[in-house]
Amino acid sequence: MAAGAKKRAVIIGTWMALVICIYSIPVYTGNYSTVFLSHIIVMINAIILGLNIGLAVLALVFKKKQNLRLRLEEAKNMHELIKNREMAAKRLHLASKKLKLELRAELKCAMGIAETCEARADEENTEAEWDERYCLNTLADTVLRLKADECGRKGIRIDIDADIPSELRLTEAELCSLISNLLDNAIEASEHISDPSINFRAYINKACLIILVTNAASAEYARRQKRSGRGMGLYIVKSIAEKYNGEATMEFDGESFKACVIVEAL
Repeated sequence: MAAGAKKRAVIIGTWMALVICIYSIPVYTGNYSTVFLSHIIVMINAIILGLNIGLAVLALVFKKKQNLRLRLEEAKNMHELIKNREMAAKRLHLASKKLKLELRAELKCAMGIAETCEARADEENTEAEWDERYCLNTLADTVLRLKADECGRKGIRIDIDADIPSELRLTEAELCSLISNLLDNAIEASEHISDPSINFRAYINKACLIILVTNAASAEYARRQKRSGRGMGLYIVKSIAEKYNGEATMEFDGESFKACVIVEAL
């Protein structure tokens, strides 16, 4: 606005100088024509008026452009705010869903342990059966037994080779989630084929617990899983692996799923 006022002041000063010069012409020439001078003054006034109107229009356009730029900036900031809130809500939803699945897996594991202990207490050869373990880790052994029983009921062949020590850095809930989610996914995929089989292997290598799960699956099932966006169980597995400086990979080769989880466990 200061620049516009300066321009108008320059124009008005120029106009006044022109008027003074025009009125001074008769003094030096002796030809004083009032009509001629009037026409000149009217033309100058019209030019100045047009210039003033043009400057006013330019100032108005500039102001509107500036207001539009501010509104666009506000809209951009609002869009970023909404986007950040949506991302925060999505993270919160995933975290709550993860917690729900972890609690469900832990509860299922606890109920399975209680049922297994109760069933074994009613059997005659209790001591002999307790000696038949998949691994030294009691929790892992119980989860593996529960999943093996489930596979037996569903007609799924499962081969388990587990060497999991009793003491690990992982919490019981995390260990239960790893084994349960990996085998739950394998069992679900095996239910959609005619000759289902699952291979579970777990062992320690250089202070790391390595879990390998392989199961046959159909290509149609793999496509449905990808389209549906399911995979919270695998998300939990990856989160636990990353927590313990490890990694979790899952791939489908057209005939079977292969999952590999590595965590620093000792």
